[in-house]
Amino acid sequence: MPGKWPQYLLERAALRPPEDCAVVLGSTPVVSFGHPLNPRVATLGINPSSGEFLSGGQLLQGDQRRLATLQSIEAGSYEGVDEAKAAEIIDDCSSYFERNPYRWFNVLDRILTEALGVSYYHKTTCHLDLVQWATDPIWKELRRDQQERLLEGDRDFLRRQLTHEGYKVVIVNGATAMRWAQAAGIVTWQETDRIQAPPAARFSVGQGEGALFLGWSCNLQSQPGALRHVTPLIDLVKKHAGNELGGDRMNEQTSFERGTHFQSRAQLVAALERWVTDENDETIGDLKFGRAPWISFDTSAGIADINADTRRDAIERMLRQTRDGQPWHVIANNRGKVNKVVFDLSDSHEGWYSYLREPLDAPQEIS
Repeated sequence: MPGKWPQYLLERAALRPPEDCAVVLGSTPVVSFGHPLNPRVATLGINPSSGEFLSGGQLLQGDQRRLATLQSIEAGSYEGVDEAKAAEIIDDCSSYFERNPYRWFNVLDRILTEALGVSYYHKTTCHLDLVQWATDPIWKELRRDQQERLLEGDRDFLRRQLTHEGYKVVIVNGATAMRWAQAAGIVTWQETDRIQAPPAARFSVGQGEGALFLGWSCNLQSQPGALRHVTPLIDLVKKHAGNELGGDRMNEQTSFERGTHFQSRAQLVAALERWVTDENDETIGDLKFGRAPWISFDTSAGIADINADTRRDAIERMLRQTRDGQPWHVIANNRGKVNKVVFDLSDSHEGWYSYLREPLDAPQEIS
């Protein structure tokens, strides 16, 4: 269902690959490994491995398939990827860790779990890449002009993704990935710590796109002896990310998981009734995400989001009005765009922040 994904993700998933850049034939862009909307923590690499799509030079199929291919979404070519097929691509990205995940992620998951209490397998972290296309040969064997064209084509999408989804901590594994992240203008690194035991490793921090970046120079999956650094890296991630997050464990979430979607207004209202009765939260989502969308629901005019900073008192007003049979409306926001969803035309709507993903031409009543 296209409407459950932000438009910018759908647009990226529908793009065709650049020519002469060794993109795996028949593969699709990987906008995330794991759910892209829920987590506050992400890991970041250069680009997906060809092994995510290929085995013995052939595209993975059936139970072995990890991600969407042109074949699996029944698209004869990249030009045939419409919005519905783009949604299928993102669906497979989102459910990646529920099928046949690559074991490359296991050591990172251990660090994330022990340091921050999050996991790929619990949808509390995900993996992103500077470039969303898998290539064959691998990145370091591509020509420099191919690397630059791939990076130029995808880095603005990553910037938008980091900003739009509000990731608070981004972790980069290995000197090569760190170097390319800085070359892409995503982050500027500053070394803070060293691990002296061989192979020696540098630990660095940086800020970019509203997130705290942490990175280490050793490559845990491929560098001989690097796995002995897992324990000190857990301690360093906990130390630096804990400062950024006020010491909170990352798996202490609000009662509504970010990205929760309701298939009707009635379903949404019933859930908010339970929330008001059973929970003590003052806002619907985590205020560390500011005004970012937190939950969404279907309306007769399209998908609407409710932002994280929507307050309890506003929700209680909405419930009283809705119980009395008041209709909902879409009106112009303060910039003139007709996308603001309101439950009472006479109310100030202070504390209620809900918006259609696609604006209308004129205000209207909705159900």
